[in-house]
Amino acid sequence: HRAAAADLEAYGLGPAGAACIQASLAVNSYLRCCDLRDNRLGPEGCVSVCEALLSNRSLTALSLELGL
Repeated sequence: HRAAAADLEAYGLGPAGAACIQASLAVNSYLRCCDLRDNRLGPEGCVSVCEALLSNRSLTALSLELGL
């Protein structure tokens, strides 16, 4: 059974983790919500994640608060 939400708040992903999230979001068609708050993604990490939204049509909620 697949999860429709990913709670990754405060996992310390950083920009490198954001690149992995970007790759996952680009091909995932099931995930609806993704919480990436407080992960210190930095500007480039936030851009990476947002770029995945260009091809992801299933995600309806994305939290990036304190991503910088």
